[in-house]
Amino acid sequence: MAFLIWGGFMAEIKDQLDDHEKRISAIENNHENRITNLEDYNKEQNGKIDNIDKKLDKLMWGIGAGMFSIILMLIPIMITLIRS
Repeated sequence: MAFLIWGGFMAEIKDQLDDHEKRISAIENNHENRITNLEDYNKEQNGKIDNIDKKLDKLMWGIGAGMFSIILMLIPIMITLIRS
């Protein structure tokens, strides 16, 4: 009789362990999926940042070229002002 009670108790513990293993496996899979999603999001954001960086680089070159051309246009005016 004691063996039947002990066997039932052990079966219940085994079922609980199986349930916990299933929960742990589900949590691990969930975390792996989240990590994968975050890695994909990170790659996407890096691509957007690179695109913005290229646009800003072009803008800065344009601003620099514009300032240089303004300085070149002011040189003759400054020369005429100095001579007069």
